[in-house]
Amino acid sequence: MKDFGLVVIGAHFGVWLENEINKFKGHNILLVEPVPYNIEILEKKYGEFDNIYICKNAIFSKKKTSSFYYVNGKSIHKLGKHWASGIGSFDKNHILNHKSKRFKIEDDDIVEMKMNFITFEDISSFQKIICEKALMEFLNFGYVPAPKTIFKNIFKVPPATSISIKLDQLKLKNFDNFRDFSEQDSVSLKEFWNLHEAKTLDAGIKYSDVKQTLNQKLTNAIKLQQLSDVPLGCFLSGGIDSTLIASLMSKANKDTKTFTIGFEFSEYDESIHAEKIAKYLKTDHKTVICSTKETQEIIKS
Repeated sequence: MKDFGLVVIGAHFGVWLENEINKFKGHNILLVEPVPYNIEILEKKYGEFDNIYICKNAIFSKKKTSSFYYVNGKSIHKLGKHWASGIGSFDKNHILNHKSKRFKIEDDDIVEMKMNFITFEDISSFQKIICEKALMEFLNFGYVPAPKTIFKNIFKVPPATSISIKLDQLKLKNFDNFRDFSEQDSVSLKEFWNLHEAKTLDAGIKYSDVKQTLNQKLTNAIKLQQLSDVPLGCFLSGGIDSTLIASLMSKANKDTKTFTIGFEFSEYDESIHAEKIAKYLKTDHKTVICSTKETQEIIKS
């Protein structure tokens, strides 16, 4: 498996990629695109580049052969919307849902093709290898302390920190610790907030004003995340954070979908509490109980 500096899932015909591709001249680049007429354009444009690979597939959560739908090339001109060439889906209705007064798409404008879906693991050099040190710390403390994660060579970015990477200078390799990665000349970390350095609020500010401002900022943030042409959902654990997000989502969207993962052992299971919250918020809720056997299979995979 090659190491790719840039992986583009849904490369379209590459018109928006030129700047990004130029940043990765020294690295391998993978363009994933399933629509046939877009693939033809990509091959004409990038087929002679030794470092650019074109994958003629769609990405799915698991390997399988199924139907893939896209807009017929002959219909693009008729519909008068060039962006329609970028619409592809596993669900035909998803494409038909784009129909409007200005975009009069019909069943006859959609092509169905059988496709062998591949997974992200097929195009990635990432391996799910459990980090033994992280596992020991998890068993001791009940969580994995930063910067480790449960997977080897995968690290957490420190809290309240942004990471900037000079893509043309980045060295792609596995690092045994986060320090070696972050101390590269191409990588810089910047702490954007620190509790000890946070400014104290003016004594004249009212508590009610602070609540109103916070509520408005949270509401605006949730609304921005709900701008999508596909259905959205919210993970609801029953805790304060997810309950707040689900509440704000349900106010903006009456058809909010929520999901909870429950467990067989009651001491770890919050699904009952989450279901009560979902009932109160009137969301379209679904609970999935994860058994011990399923948990072990997930870890092994």
